[in-house]
Amino acid sequence: MNYKVIITAVSIVVSLSCFSQVPGYMGKRCVILYDNYFSPTFAATAQNKEGGINTTHCLNMDYVIKQRTNFCLSGQYFKTGVIGDESYYVEVPNTNGGGVENVSATYMSPENVPMQLQSYNLGIGFKFFGRAYVAPVGKYQKLELLLLFSRLTYKKDAFYSYGYGKSGTYGTGDYSYNNFAFTYTLGRQHILFDKIVIDMGTRVGFAVGGLVGQLDASNDYYGSSTIEEDFKSQVAFRILRHQLINFHIGIGFLAF
Repeated sequence: MNYKVIITAVSIVVSLSCFSQVPGYMGKRCVILYDNYFSPTFAATAQNKEGGINTTHCLNMDYVIKQRTNFCLSGQYFKTGVIGDESYYVEVPNTNGGGVENVSATYMSPENVPMQLQSYNLGIGFKFFGRAYVAPVGKYQKLELLLLFSRLTYKKDAFYSYGYGKSGTYGTGDYSYNNFAFTYTLGRQHILFDKIVIDMGTRVGFAVGGLVGQLDASNDYYGSSTIEEDFKSQVAFRILRHQLINFHIGIGFLAF
């Protein structure tokens, strides 16, 4: 038996069945990234009722699982505002017969600052790079599921009724809500000096709870919902607009 022929044949079969290198950039598969998502808005921000720029801070870990595919994990945080200028039925002292009465009142936030909405989010998704590229370099499309854990805070005694000339309280001033969203990103990544990763692109998102919030709005108007449900619909619709369209730019590094 000619062992040289057998060894040569096995070597050819193995070489034809393998890629020239492992997936990734120079053999490195893991990318750690910080991204900042931002979008102009006419809705409230955390500091201003009149609008401004919304920002979302993101810490991402991408791992190359195929030649053109990344598995992505993300932790995100944003803070924005919820307009509280609508009228609410609040409890105020009854000066005539004692006890309390319900009157229509408006949230009078100090220094024009709206109700505060904070959200800690967890994202899981995939980046699909174009045929002309090898992950993690080049143009990509990203599909992501976001789990949103949000908290609404406000001054519960900052409600004032112009018609009755009275101040009152409404709710507890602190509510927590959960939601989820689907996002789609068109982006591009560059690698500098074989180490630094630059990421930029545009993301559109759809927060499912936003539609529920709009459907519940009529109940809120007629006062048939609870306080917690009242704010839930407003928070859901605010998150829907916040996630709708964002631009992002980020920087990171090839970890391993």
